[in-house]
Amino acid sequence: MIKSIDIFRKITDLPTFKKIFSEEVCPSILKIPGVTQLKLTSVTPLSTDLSQDVEGIELILEIYLESEEALHQIISSPEAQEAMALAAKLPGELSLFLGREETLTLK
Repeated sequence: MIKSIDIFRKITDLPTFKKIFSEEVCPSILKIPGVTQLKLTSVTPLSTDLSQDVEGIELILEIYLESEEALHQIISSPEAQEAMALAAKLPGELSLFLGREETLTLK
């Protein structure tokens, strides 16, 4: 499974973030051909000695995609460009990653 992992940190105005995200960004992402699912996770640190690189991480968005080929088509699509422009309005820092998900099970 291929997914985009979007990490939001140092959100300066959480109510505004959630409003823009739920009313504008999320619907825009769901219109992108090849997107199959979204998962938003709120995170709270368990460690007290966090590196500055991960300090302030509050939300992780996972955007599941049909395939890696779909990802390459999506990146340049008008729908993705619109979603990125909307995400730029969010009050916080955004880092994007590509993920290849595997399921591990005990035997």
